[in-house]
Amino acid sequence: MESIDNGPLVWDAEGEQSAEELYRSRRVVNPSKPDTAGRTALLWGAKGGHDQVVEVILRRLDVDPNASGFDGRTPLLWAAKNGHREVVQRLLGRHDVNPNTGGIDGQTPLWCAAAKGYNEIVQLLLGREDLDPNLSPSYSQTPLSKATNAGKTDVVRMLLERSNVNPNQPDNSGRAPLHYAAMRGEHEVVSYFLRRNDVRPDATDLRGLTPLMTAAEYGRAEVVGLLLERRDVDPNGPGYDNQTALCFAAQQGKVAVVHKLLGRGDIDPDQADSAQRTPLPLATQRGKGDVVKVLLDRDDVNPNWPDNRGRAPLHYASERGDVEVVDFLLRRNDIKPDTPDGRGQTPLLTAAESYQGKVVRILLERGDVNPNKLGYQDQTALCLASQRGEVEVVKGLLGRGDINPDLPDRTCLIAPDEGHPPGPPTMDMMK
Repeated sequence: MESIDNGPLVWDAEGEQSAEELYRSRRVVNPSKPDTAGRTALLWGAKGGHDQVVEVILRRLDVDPNASGFDGRTPLLWAAKNGHREVVQRLLGRHDVNPNTGGIDGQTPLWCAAAKGYNEIVQLLLGREDLDPNLSPSYSQTPLSKATNAGKTDVVRMLLERSNVNPNQPDNSGRAPLHYAAMRGEHEVVSYFLRRNDVRPDATDLRGLTPLMTAAEYGRAEVVGLLLERRDVDPNGPGYDNQTALCFAAQQGKVAVVHKLLGRGDIDPDQADSAQRTPLPLATQRGKGDVVKVLLDRDDVNPNWPDNRGRAPLHYASERGDVEVVDFLLRRNDIKPDTPDGRGQTPLLTAAESYQGKVVRILLERGDVNPNKLGYQDQTALCLASQRGEVEVVKGLLGRGDINPDLPDRTCLIAPDEGHPPGPPTMDMMK
């Protein structure tokens, strides 16, 4: 048996019955004396969920029910954190128990219960009129934010039913609870938030992202649809790098989200980001063929839009060798397949220098593609293909009746492979 002044270990050593007998016999003279961790007998009883021990200790008039350990955690906080409903109820029955006291990390009893989805404990805590439901830890997620991020739907509903719970309070990343609901794709939870008249559905986080952009980036089509029903949600609002929700969805290949966004009559499908990239080149650059096809079906999408490097979507598709996307782009009657970028490279030149022989052959089938156009350093597609030893590409180029094999400089030599000696490409290679 521990000494009579070392109460915290009594219940742990012999159980609840011996603890009660010990307190009734007054062998423990100081119920508030802490152990080496600063924890009292009451705290140990609450942490372990020993309701009878807690009840016995609270009979003592000299007990401090808010005494905490060195970590700042009170008996109520430990009971809430560990899901001990009976102990929480008993402690909250005392008016001298502070329901808002948090540990040194700032976690309050409500925050702990909300994080773990202890519905009954949350309800008990909300029953205290002196409770502040918006207190947050040092990393600043409120109980509502934490419950939302943890997917505790019932807790979120209970909190949002309280008018003194702030549905918009951001954490240290600038994210409001609705951002987390949108990120997780929790359609039901999002609907709870949108029922609150004071919710701000278009609030931005520190990256400038709204809940709509967040849902679009993560491919949460159902949530996107729900948010788009609100006229106070701007589908064209710019976020990080001035990218819109459609930009985020396009580059991630979220086809269902793209369809939802394009369904809004006020959507601008050609709104560009800070690099002057619209959703179409963003999708093309990432090889998201399904999204490219959806975007190109719209007449108000410009297939020739140049970014800040002068590159159009066809440049990116040609560089990647994405035959499917190249084909989608070339089906548009308003496509300009011979436009040079900031370096002077046309899609044909880009494909040639990127070893994309299939794309070169596709482009050469078009009469509006000039195989002799000079690009960077006055090199032609034939010159670039020759330098890279792309014999099949060279053959394809030489097969064009309007090709000019007289190269602009002596650097354009066919690589010494495939049985061909170094030198300029000739019609003999066609044999």
